[in-house]
Amino acid sequence: MLLGNKLIRNIVTTKQMCLVYLIRRNKMATRATIEFSDDDYYKYYVYRHHDGFPENILKDLQDTIDLVKGRWSEPEVECLVTLFLASKWDYKKERCPDYQITSNFHGDESYRYYCKWNKNDKEWKFGVMPGYEDDED
Repeated sequence: MLLGNKLIRNIVTTKQMCLVYLIRRNKMATRATIEFSDDDYYKYYVYRHHDGFPENILKDLQDTIDLVKGRWSEPEVECLVTLFLASKWDYKKERCPDYQITSNFHGDESYRYYCKWNKNDKEWKFGVMPGYEDDED
């Protein structure tokens, strides 16, 4: 069965409308990777496949950092990553966690984040990596 040009245009238009709708409703995968590091020696990467928007990731990072304030005398980045992963997954209610360990940046992220120990201030600094900030336009 051959499809006419008009029908093909209608299918494409419908798919485009669905895509725009999904993007506006934030239902599409918004991938993100967080790089945790202490003095650039140890680095660990955590990946989130969906909802990697700053309002989600930055809040989760802040919540975790608030939990560890005063807990360790050194950065203990391994412990921070472990706590970050454990505190963000209710395994009894959710089939899969939002976050998972990964080996590096994936390359297809919408956002990249850092969480780095600042040895001078003796505190964790975090944020969106340069070049991955939201456009304010």
